[in-house]
Parts: sequence; structure tokens; C-alpha cells
Amino acid sequence: QRFSIQKLIICEKSYTLVVGGSAGNVLIYTLNSNNRFKKNIPDYIECNLIEKYPNFVWRGHNKLVLKNELPDSAGYTLQTMLAIHPSSPISCLAYCHKWNL
Repeated sequence: QRFSIQKLIICEKSYTLVVGGSAGNVLIYTLNSNNRFKKNIPDYIECNLIEKYPNFVWRGHNKLVLKNELPDSAGYTLQTMLAIHPSSPISCLAYCHKWNL
């Protein structure tokens, strides 16, 4: 499976990039200005919106999963991955730099 972008937010105050995908994923990147390389293990959060409905069958995309550690380098690095179930496209995004939310 591949990640395709639906929505994008760039916050110039906190240098944060928020990306919403077509399979219910929201990725949050922060700017890493140092030039040192290290292993980066982003936070992985799952949010099940239909857990109260056990008989619901989703016929859309499967959820994307984070496969392994990502190399950290100068530039934007992945900090958090939110996987929403059912994995429908992200249709809107909002970000507040004061709350980092």
C-alpha cells in the first residue's frame, strides 16, 4: 500500500507539517535543524471510531502501518502517526501551535 496526500498544513510559527492521507492517516512532522543522524521512532496512535459497532464491516482501504524505524536527518522528520479506523480519506485538518495539537 502507498500513502497518498489529501490535506496539508504548514505552521510557520512552530515549523510543523501536518499531512492527512487517503487511508485515514495523519502524519505530524517537525523541523529538525541539526545535522546529526540518529534513529527516530515516531509515536504511533490508533483511533477506532467504530468500536461500539462490532458488526460494522469496512469495505474501503486497509489501514497503513509503520514498518520500522526511520532515519533522522536535517529537515522534516516524522514525530507522530495517527491511524484512524475506518480508514477513510482525511477531509479536513486543523493545527494549533500553542497546544501542539
